[in-house]
Amino acid sequence: MTERGVGVPDNRKEGHGFLRPNGTYDRLLELKRDEAHQAKADELLACFAQISQRIEDHLQLRNVFGLSAHAQFAQDLRDLEEKRQQYLNTLKGSFDLCKSRVNELLEKAKLDGRAGVVFNPAAVSACYAQLYAEGAKVLQDLGYGRALQEIAEQERDLQYAQDILKAIPEQEVTSLRERLDKSRERINALKQRTTDAWLKQLVENWPEAEVGQIADTLDAAFLAIRAVRQRVIEASRPDTPQEGRAAWLHNALPPTGQVDLRELILKLMGEVQDPSSALETSLTALAELFRRNCVQINVGRRTR
Repeated sequence: MTERGVGVPDNRKEGHGFLRPNGTYDRLLELKRDEAHQAKADELLACFAQISQRIEDHLQLRNVFGLSAHAQFAQDLRDLEEKRQQYLNTLKGSFDLCKSRVNELLEKAKLDGRAGVVFNPAAVSACYAQLYAEGAKVLQDLGYGRALQEIAEQERDLQYAQDILKAIPEQEVTSLRERLDKSRERINALKQRTTDAWLKQLVENWPEAEVGQIADTLDAAFLAIRAVRQRVIEASRPDTPQEGRAAWLHNALPPTGQVDLRELILKLMGEVQDPSSALETSLTALAELFRRNCVQINVGRRTR
């Protein structure tokens, strides 16, 4: 005789006796499939086996009366299920803490990306792997990669402002370059050590000083980038010549729209003693206007 509420089968040949088909047993087996849960699953399965054995012993001793201790055994199963659920809740709490720390690091670094992994108790190891992979990728792409790219762009613009526009003194350019070089060196050091495994260790230990250093390094890099960008913008403002052929050519240009270089040369031919020098004179004046950021020059190939 059996009680329906306990789910006792007639077949007693399986590993955990009477309770093998029970829902708790199935959930424990599912728990064990993930390597991260195997130790805890074995512990709970051992408890399940003890409950099953007690039920079997009880029935053998008192089979005339059926499972008279039904209520106690049912409570034992509920307690076991509660332990399983508490364990999973603990795992989720631990995962959520790690996820919170990863996103706190990205927020401190003022990066837009966030790790959005959702905890799955059936794949705990995979969830952690994805969490650290996502966090490291945001740091690499939106943090270090972007900073290094913008440093290279500002170095190019700085060189252009110095060598072509002659707009920034060499001493000032040297100082700005040193600032960019220092930021690049520090960013590269972070970039080389930032891996999924490194992020995992950082999150687990959570050294406040190192976390702050990462944010400070990125912040200093973008501050340097903005400083150079602003200086180049200031140096690139139009500086209108007041005399000479460059001033004449500037006045000959329409306030808006474009003009063909040929028209300018034809105008200049009437202004110079030697008309044959109008082309060279125009180009020299254009170069000065270009260096003063007073003109935009677009060059295209002529096909006819």
